[in-house]
Amino acid sequence: MKKKLRFKYDLTWQTGVKVIVMLFGVALIVMLLWNWLMPMIFGLITLTYWQSMGVYALFGSLFKGSLCSLDSFTLEEEEEEEEEEEEEEEEDK
Repeated sequence: MKKKLRFKYDLTWQTGVKVIVMLFGVALIVMLLWNWLMPMIFGLITLTYWQSMGVYALFGSLFKGSLCSLDSFTLEEEEEEEEEEEEEEEEDK
């Protein structure tokens, strides 16, 4: 019995583009908010875009548990077993 690693969701190139745009957009928002609030409130330095992306990744990993979740992967053993049983029933008929 083979175990196949598959995605739960149908991913297309449009989904990939949306994820990349959201990642870069969120990093831009983090940079703008940081540079607007933190120097004024706490006297901290301003961040560059790439530093803000690192801050976003750091806080994402600390508070979400991980940057990329493996929940989108499943082992589809049950579906394969059902398919094999259906094939056997068809052969018996």
